[in-house]
Amino acid sequence: MNATVTEQPLSLNLPGFSYADLYNPQKLQQLLQVFDAEVATRNAALATEFDAYRACGGEGLAPEQVSDLLVRMAPHVGEFVARLFQVSDRRDQR
Repeated sequence: MNATVTEQPLSLNLPGFSYADLYNPQKLQQLLQVFDAEVATRNAALATEFDAYRACGGEGLAPEQVSDLLVRMAPHVGEFVARLFQVSDRRDQR
């Protein structure tokens, strides 16, 4: 027996943003600004390092430095995306 699933439109768990905004470059830029501000609030030094990395595109950094920076940034990205798509509870179960 197949259960009927009611599909609801995907919504983002961030005031002022909707799923359609993920296809809008200007709204994506605003979403990035929200993310950057959150990282800066939690870890200003990491945010500054990441801004410098973006500015130079990684030029002049050793591969190990880039890897280290990305690994340190990954938990912030994961948390933000999980909260944005309202899957934090499933992520935390792992």
